[in-house]
Amino acid sequence: MSDTPEVLFLGGGYLTIYAMKELRKPVRNGEINVTIVDKNNYHNFHGLIPEMLVGRIKPTNMISPASKLFQPAQFFKATIDDISVDDRTVGVRRDLDDRAFELGYDHLVLDIGSVDDLSRYRGIAEHAMKLKDYWDCFHVRNHLFQMMELGEVETDPAMRE
Repeated sequence: MSDTPEVLFLGGGYLTIYAMKELRKPVRNGEINVTIVDKNNYHNFHGLIPEMLVGRIKPTNMISPASKLFQPAQFFKATIDDISVDDRTVGVRRDLDDRAFELGYDHLVLDIGSVDDLSRYRGIAEHAMKLKDYWDCFHVRNHLFQMMELGEVETDPAMRE
C-alpha cells in the first residue's frame, strides 16, 4: 500500500470542479492521488442553457469532457453500487461492460447532486419540461425548434399563434 493519500470523489459537479482546481498541483507533484467517479463523462454548465435553447450556441458548447476538466486526476465513468465506510471502499460498476471495481480511499468526498421531486406540485411531472441534464436540455431545444418550424408553415392564423 502506498503512503500517498487516496482521495475519492463520488460525482463530478461543481464541488469536484473547484476542489480539483486546488488539488491539481498536489496531484501533479505526487502528493495525493485523486480518483473521480461519475455517471457522465462530461459536465453540463447550466449557466449556458438559455443560449443553447435559443440556438445561440451549439449544444456541445455547454458541456466539458470530464477527462480534460479533471486532469490530472483519474476519472471513472461508472455507477456507484455500494459504499463501505468500515472498509474504506466504494464498489462501482463500469457502464461500458458492466464490470465491477472496488476503489479504496483515505478521504471520501460526496458530490452526487440531487434528485428532482416532481410530485410536490400537481401536474408538473406531466406538463413541465426538465432542464436538469444535457439530454433534458437537448430535448427541450429540439422541441422549441420544432414548434417554430411548424409555426412557419402553418397557414391558419389562429393555429399559427
